[in-house]
Amino acid sequence: MLCDFTTKRRCGKERRGSAVVEFAVAAPLLVIMVFGMVEASRLYEMQNQLLMAAREGARLAAMEREGILTPGESLNDKMIADVRAFLDASGLPGSEAEITIEDAENPGVAIDLMDPDNDLALFQLSVRLPYSSVRSPWTPNPGPINLVGTAVFRNAVSVMVE
Repeated sequence: MLCDFTTKRRCGKERRGSAVVEFAVAAPLLVIMVFGMVEASRLYEMQNQLLMAAREGARLAAMEREGILTPGESLNDKMIADVRAFLDASGLPGSEAEITIEDAENPGVAIDLMDPDNDLALFQLSVRLPYSSVRSPWTPNPGPINLVGTAVFRNAVSVMVE
C-alpha cells in the first residue's frame, strides 16, 4: 500500500508488531551463529596450540642433550613431560593428552631417540587431545573426536661451529 500525506489514516498500521515477530524468529539463529563462530575459533586456536606443543617437544631432539636430562630419564620421557607442561601452560589439559613418539617411516612403531642406531632418523611426535575435555559447556558433545597435532623432526643434535 502506498502512503501519501493526504490520507488521515496512519501508514503501516497493518504491520504493527511484525518487527517483534521477525526479531523473535531471527534472534535465535543469530545467537547460534555467533556461538558457532566463537567455538570454531576456539577449536582453531586449540589446534594451533597442539601443533606448537608437538613442534616444541620435537625440537628437543635437535638440542644438545647434555644437562637437560636428569639421571635415568630418557629423551622420550623428557619430550612427553615438556609437551604436557606446554599444554598446561597454554590452558589445555596436558594430563588428558595422549602423546606418542613413533618412527616417521614406519608409523605405529615406537622409536627410542637415545638409541645410537636411531641417529639421523625421522620421528613423528603426535599429540591427541579429546575434544570432550576442552569443549565449551554450552556446546553439545559430538562424540569421540580427537584434536591432533603432529610434528616430524630428525633425531640429530645440532652442532655449534665457532
